[in-house]
Amino acid sequence: TKLYDKEDAAGTLNETKYLQFGDLFVNVKYKEKGNLDSAAMASYTLKAADAFKKAFGKNDKQSLAAFNVGVIYYTIFSDYDDKYSSNIRTMQQLNSNKPVEKDPRKKAAADAKFKEQLDPLKQANAALDKPLTESIDQAIDWLTKSYTILKDKADRTNVEKSVINKAVDFLTNLYSYKRDKARAKDPKAFDLYEAKFKEFDALHGKF
Repeated sequence: TKLYDKEDAAGTLNETKYLQFGDLFVNVKYKEKGNLDSAAMASYTLKAADAFKKAFGKNDKQSLAAFNVGVIYYTIFSDYDDKYSSNIRTMQQLNSNKPVEKDPRKKAAADAKFKEQLDPLKQANAALDKPLTESIDQAIDWLTKSYTILKDKADRTNVEKSVINKAVDFLTNLYSYKRDKARAKDPKAFDLYEAKFKEFDALHGKF
């Protein structure tokens, strides 16, 4: 990372070197998974995204770089969503197991104790909302870039065929998530995400 930061600041990295550094950071993250704490893992993930973004900046036809950034943010989104969903399940379990206190003298204290258990989970999910939304939007943006580059290309390589098919499937999942979040809350957004979901879902395996 020090070498990357030094050469990046000096402006000596070209498209190929940015791609190589991105691959290196991704592979280090996976190879050292058992030896890295969560902060170090996150640092390598973001370094990889930065390198791939800058490779794309050198060549805006670099579909693989855009795809890699999209996958990184898709993974970040999935991690946030897992935490969010886990908190919801815990809250549901707490609600289903909430004891019924019939004694009015004890009810206020029981409710306060229950609130003490529930509030930290609600606060945790409120704090997750912004980074979750940002990561899903970044994933959509970069995966769409990759898809757009490749969709009209006549002579796709096998790697490019794999990239565009995966991009389509990831975008289908992401728009499905956004659609379901908007359901019964924002009809206009729901219709937009539903249309995007159908667009990409219809493209499954087409490339």
